[in-house]
Amino acid sequence: MTFIKIFYKSTLLISISLFLLGSSWGQNDPQPIVIGEKFHLYSDLLNEERELWIYTPEGYQEEKESYGVIYLLDGPGNFLHTSATAQFLSRNGRMPGMIVVGIANTDRTRDLTPKLLTDTSRRFPNAGGADNFLNFISEELIPYIDKNYRTTPYKLLIGHSFGGLFVNHALVHRPEIFNDFISISPSLWWDEQLLVDQTQTHFKSNKDQGGYLYMTMGNEGENMLSGARKLAAVLEESAPENFKWEFDLMESETHNSVPARSTYKGLEFIFEDWYLPNLFEMYETGGIDALDEHFANISKRWSYKLKAPERTINQIGYALLNQDKIDEAIQVFTRNVETYPESSNVYDSLGEAFMKKKDHKLAIKNYKKSIELNPGNENSKEMLAKMGVDISSVSPDIVLPEKVLQKYVGIYQTPQFTIEIYLEGGQLFGKPAGQQAVELVPISKTEFYTKMVEARIYFRLDDQGIPNMMTVQMNGSENIGVRLN
Repeated sequence: MTFIKIFYKSTLLISISLFLLGSSWGQNDPQPIVIGEKFHLYSDLLNEERELWIYTPEGYQEEKESYGVIYLLDGPGNFLHTSATAQFLSRNGRMPGMIVVGIANTDRTRDLTPKLLTDTSRRFPNAGGADNFLNFISEELIPYIDKNYRTTPYKLLIGHSFGGLFVNHALVHRPEIFNDFISISPSLWWDEQLLVDQTQTHFKSNKDQGGYLYMTMGNEGENMLSGARKLAAVLEESAPENFKWEFDLMESETHNSVPARSTYKGLEFIFEDWYLPNLFEMYETGGIDALDEHFANISKRWSYKLKAPERTINQIGYALLNQDKIDEAIQVFTRNVETYPESSNVYDSLGEAFMKKKDHKLAIKNYKKSIELNPGNENSKEMLAKMGVDISSVSPDIVLPEKVLQKYVGIYQTPQFTIEIYLEGGQLFGKPAGQQAVELVPISKTEFYTKMVEARIYFRLDDQGIPNMMTVQMNGSENIGVRLN
């Protein structure tokens, strides 16, 4: 396997703010809205630096769950709407939380087009590198993402235009790389529609292939549409029984406007079996076992074991709690604790149920556990304070040696502020420029929190174990910074 070398990592990827900020981290000033990170890496296979735009789902930093990955072609152009759509659908139970990896272009025609076999036209002298680009994704990029992020084996590929052509090429020539595919306005006219014929040949000899393909076309003329229609006919005739596909002609969309709508509908189609419109009815009929069975069936398609999502189980628990079925709600929340023992949120929910039952002893126990896992959990702190508990006794007592703390010393730059991290008296401190220093209390080797301004700080380590990036979470927002020295 070719080794992928990190060239450098940038600071904040996307920051949307109403003002140019010069505020401290303890004030209620406008905060940037951060949706991801931008990385640069060097590929040995492509012999060049490549840029990645990466979104992680809500709660990724606080919890320990792993997520499937959307690999997105034409990354910078499609990153915002794809990440927002994935977040929206996940929040509403229409799909699981997903990491989005947007791949920026260098030579788009070279990377996204298959080698010309029948059309000897020289309109595209740099064309034909799709197979090498697939090798880059499978041998370099995916291992890098799997190493640096908490991922499951599930992978989805999305591409538009030449990117859609690449998606269809990957489906036929390297189907083992991805589980599912979204092909938006694919340029199937390429090489006299050779890929359409290759698809027919492929499926005739691969009758057991599974997965989903969602393909769209806007109002783009016969040159684009004919290949899509021909491929749809091939799929109608030759697609295996376990392979689900849909072709959607979006006549009100243009070639440039079709990606956003296609992504939304494509994700809905691919994750159609994830959505539970009658969740509580399913529970009332079959209990938690019915939920387990539902996700066991999805596990068969994705070829790895899925658990009922924490958020889904919590929905059932709170529905029961709102009906004053407190003991039953406690049973459901307890199941969530057993399934997700490292989640702060599940203990907070169970604590709330015991509070409603007026069992303060068990409520306190669970709220304390929630804070132990996430010292920034303000709801648990508030509930403990209402019960007269001294929350200063809840903070985890973790001591790191000075030689470990010394590694974090340096200057870190975020879009909002510059922070000096320094060591004094065996304790680590953070000092935003022009502001008061605060002590950083360790939660783990790479996670810290501050008592004074209720911020939480995560450090990311490089391959040598040296911190090179930090994330500051505060007031519901995140600031991502890079180490300057």
